Amino acid sequence: TLNFEYNDAIEQLDGAFPALFNASGIDIENNRALRSLGDAFAVLNRTRSSLDIRNNPNLTNIAEAFPRLTSASTIYVQNNDQLRLLGPAFPQLSRATSTIYIEQNANLTSVDEAFAQLTTAGGINIRYNDALRSLEGAFGELLSTDSSSIRITDNDNLETLGSSFASTSFIRQYLYIQNNANLSTLGSSFASLRSVRGGIYIS
Repeated sequence: TLNFEYNDAIEQLDGAFPALFNASGIDIENNRALRSLGDAFAVLNRTRSSLDIRNNPNLTNIAEAFPRLTSASTIYVQNNDQLRLLGPAFPQLSRATSTIYIEQNANLTSVDEAFAQLTTAGGINIRYNDALRSLEGAFGELLSTDSSSIRITDNDNLETLGSSFASTSFIRQYLYIQNNANLSTLGSSFASLRSVRGGIYIS
């Protein structure tokens, strides 16, 4: 595992690991000065365990960091206070064998381009992103969750789900759409949903 943690002066990682192709895991956590990942992992193709981007209070940009990543296990994008857009952060990712967590990013406004090619995932959690207003276009190619649930909860300013999850037909466990105080429309989200093994909770 590559651990990049508790660095108080490094501001960017552009060009840091240009030849890294496979990794057991990537942990980018608790870096107070880090603002951008740049193209740090330009050829990274696969991670076997978790990819963690957590608790980096000044991180604003991860859009070009993982252009060739196709497969991962768990992905955490959590508690990055200044992260506003994910952009095309994972443009080639087609499979996540465990859950993707997008949580507690206080200024995150959009995730629409981040997972453009993702077709299968263990589960998806989108929670506690206070500035998130729309999920328009997010996870548009996701066909199913293989092991867990989809949770869209506690996003205080989320107004619409737009056309998110438009191709999702099967959810292994549950669909939770809860405690989004300003949610006024589900849009055309989940237009292809045929089967949910557990249940659907919208409240």
